[in-house]
Amino acid sequence: MNMEFRARIQKQDQNTTGAVACVFLPRDIADHLAQEGIKRILVHTQGQVFKRAAISDGQGGRYIMTGKDVLQKLGCGIGHMLDIRIEVDPDPDAVDLPEELEVVLEQDEEFAKYFFGITKGRQRSYAYFVTTAKTMDTRIKRSLELAYKAKTGQLDAQRRNAQKAKE
Repeated sequence: MNMEFRARIQKQDQNTTGAVACVFLPRDIADHLAQEGIKRILVHTQGQVFKRAAISDGQGGRYIMTGKDVLQKLGCGIGHMLDIRIEVDPDPDAVDLPEELEVVLEQDEEFAKYFFGITKGRQRSYAYFVTTAKTMDTRIKRSLELAYKAKTGQLDAQRRNAQKAKE
């Protein structure tokens, strides 16, 4: 199936993850991904490749979320049109870890056990939290903060509280 299309970057209304914008997939592509059970994709646009999830909109459609960092790399913003090609992520379970987080995981066995025991989605979320810091010092601080919160049960408590707030 041809998975190339042109789409407009739209404002993300439900900003709970740091994402500020999204691109809706054409219905035929969304249907294909849903039928094949494909969630993780590679998005090719403007000479860049991004690993993303094809997220259900709850009405049969799918969209791709993005944050300020990606918009800056692309040099565009809300309202811009993009030529996009997507493909199935050949390694959907891979989590790209920032160097600072890798070092903390190597040095802290208890945190590593926790981290590699959680879902790939949560691992990606925590890696994104670290990666979005602008300076190395802040990335180190965030990595150490995650380790501390994981070992003291605060990460799980935050997740439980967020789930309760949704109910």
